[in-house]
Amino acid sequence: MEYLAYAERVGQRRGFRKGKIEGKIEGRQHILMRLLELRFSNVPEGMQAVIKSLTDPAALDELFAIAFKCRSLKSFESRLLKEQATANGSS
Repeated sequence: MEYLAYAERVGQRRGFRKGKIEGKIEGRQHILMRLLELRFSNVPEGMQAVIKSLTDPAALDELFAIAFKCRSLKSFESRLLKEQATANGSS
């Protein structure tokens, strides 16, 4: 019985950590889309879908910096598509 309780606690901790990581990723995705909306008003649904498909926190942070500096939504889109290709394993 003690073993089961221990296994449950370990499972809960793992689930908590996984949920925390997923929450951070969703937060980065949200803030990136919000920045794009503030800068360029309308963010196409296709672009939103690509952003939501990215799960690398470092890549999302880099895209945030790019979104902050880029001059147009089109220039951001080209960088986003490169990041998507990298994330999918094709460079």
